[in-house]
Amino acid sequence: MRTLGYDVPDVKFPKAIRKNRLRFLSDSDVDSLLHQLMRVVPGEPPAITEYRHDVHDMVVFVLNTGARYSEVTNIQWQDVDLENRTLTL
Repeated sequence: MRTLGYDVPDVKFPKAIRKNRLRFLSDSDVDSLLHQLMRVVPGEPPAITEYRHDVHDMVVFVLNTGARYSEVTNIQWQDVDLENRTLTL
């Protein structure tokens, strides 16, 4: 036991076990993903093309900031400062 002004038993903490390996996209993976989002698909409805381009912009933002998907989808205008070109997550 350690004494900190009172008796405190030693605490043994369990080891943290990482169940999933940490993975990153390679440069070629990023290039391929962005290319597929911006490609031209003959006969595709304009709404789908616009949606893919919006997803492209979101992917670029996430890749450049490291923001999580949930952080990006919860951004509100009050979080955006256009004058100072900043975003608070």
